[in-house]
Amino acid sequence: MYQYGSREPTPTPTPTPTPTTTTTKMPVPILKALTISTTTPTTAATIRPTPTPTPAPVPVLAKKAPAPSFRATTGAMGAKMTSPATRSGPTILPPTATASRWSLEEAEERTRTNKDEKRRFLTDSFDQLSPELQTVAREQPAKVGRTAKKSKAYIKKHLAPIRSVEELLELVPHQLPNYDDSILLANGEAEQLEYDLAHDGYMEYLRTYNQPASNQRFIAMWKKIALVRRRLPIDIISPLNYLEYDATARVRLEQEAEEEGQEQQDWPDPIWTPRFCERLSQLALGGPWGDDLDLLALFLRYTVACRLNERRRMALLTYHGHNYDSTFLHDMHMRLAENDRAKPIPQIHHEVRCALRGGGFALPWYSQLFRSIEKLVYDDTTTPLFDHAANAIYRVKAADLHTLAQAVGNCKDVGVPIFSSVKDKAAVISHGRNFDLPKIYDDVRRVQIEHHLSTQRSIRIRHSTL
Repeated sequence: MYQYGSREPTPTPTPTPTPTTTTTKMPVPILKALTISTTTPTTAATIRPTPTPTPAPVPVLAKKAPAPSFRATTGAMGAKMTSPATRSGPTILPPTATASRWSLEEAEERTRTNKDEKRRFLTDSFDQLSPELQTVAREQPAKVGRTAKKSKAYIKKHLAPIRSVEELLELVPHQLPNYDDSILLANGEAEQLEYDLAHDGYMEYLRTYNQPASNQRFIAMWKKIALVRRRLPIDIISPLNYLEYDATARVRLEQEAEEEGQEQQDWPDPIWTPRFCERLSQLALGGPWGDDLDLLALFLRYTVACRLNERRRMALLTYHGHNYDSTFLHDMHMRLAENDRAKPIPQIHHEVRCALRGGGFALPWYSQLFRSIEKLVYDDTTTPLFDHAANAIYRVKAADLHTLAQAVGNCKDVGVPIFSSVKDKAAVISHGRNFDLPKIYDDVRRVQIEHHLSTQRSIRIRHSTL
């Protein structure tokens, strides 16, 4: 023991060990932790890269049979696959789980990207406007929201929900204005009509046909037009308006011909394509004609007639629904109904416009829409229709609906559109609505059958009066 005042003993020097590897002079505890041997296997003190944790597999729910296990599973080539728990290397997720996780991540990334792109587009577009126009544009989002709210409140207050199929059946027009079945009785055609309806092959087709499950917009179209306009889609595209659906192949029914060589009759498909339904819904809800869907049918007739380069007698105004106080429409109707027309429709329209202006009349918006339709669809190189058929049924395609919607948007005053966009207005009206009936195709089927009976009866009455 060392005592005070005594000489301090000289410590014995410790021999320095010869290092086997090259190290940096650091405190001993740290040096031991960081020294990695190059001649011996790595020990527990050796630092290793931290492995990235493998995410847990996404569970896949099997409906009928359990998911196949990786244990003792023999592949198609006979190679035995081991369990992930016993296999060395990183854990491999089942293919379905990996695809599901990646698909979800990709979808979320695309959603974020789309939102960022929309914000960037709106910001860039806004910055390019002048200060005065920025003031106008700044109010648009709030204005759209207020308009949609007011539209929803109006429908809730003034348009009662359709709760039953019977309410839909009440929308079927069972009798044309100013005409009834007494005309058929007077002409001795009532019994023949009842016999024809009882043996109508198209009626049986309607009773047995089913809607494709993939077509979700067909029922939605019926709901929107029935609730908002209190009319049926088949009131617009109807033989009574000289219109038929023609976006898909027609239905040919095998019927016994009473006379040899009688042509087989075909009918329009009762189920309309999703694109056709969407475009007709937009026109019915967002067009400038409002609740007057017969006026919508008039512009559709004009659109198809211009596309076909019609030269036959054409009924612009149907006898049962159009009593417009419009000199322009009546003059156009009389000119288009003349026999043996040699002039194309745009030329007749031009002459009517000049005559009205010469008489001191202002041209209505109907004329501007007619002119817009002509510019879009009329082609003077199309072979004219000169046959003797008068007041023919025009077959409407989805492209005709698109043409009419585009023509509405092309009507301008001082370069500014006169009407709202058909698509935008329809979106505002139908946004956030709770449409009730019809819910399934069986509901529509009942209305289609009743409407077909009423239409055939009305067509027979119209033929008897012409």
